Amino acid sequence: MKTLLLIILSIFTLTSCAGSPIRIGMKSQEELKTEKWQSLCYAYDHGNRLNEMILSELNRRKLFTEDEIKLISYGEIAIGMGELALLCVKGFYPRVNRTVTK
Repeated sequence: MKTLLLIILSIFTLTSCAGSPIRIGMKSQEELKTEKWQSLCYAYDHGNRLNEMILSELNRRKLFTEDEIKLISYGEIAIGMGELALLCVKGFYPRVNRTVTK
């Protein structure tokens, strides 16, 4: 009974982290080609900043300039960088405050 419970718990744990930054960081170069750029940026920003394969995949897709790739790798923002690069560095915020004041 304990063995069955352990197997079920292990399967649940492994399947629940399929799209996590850690799981993406463990993928091969070929597997990274199938990921969305948003997932790659999120994974790179959350604990995989030293993972050169993620950064090289973002660079291969030609979404960013050379300067933006450097900024992304350092986790910095700069005047004139593109919106995609900014999102890759700072993350995605689903809620935007649109309060109007007088």
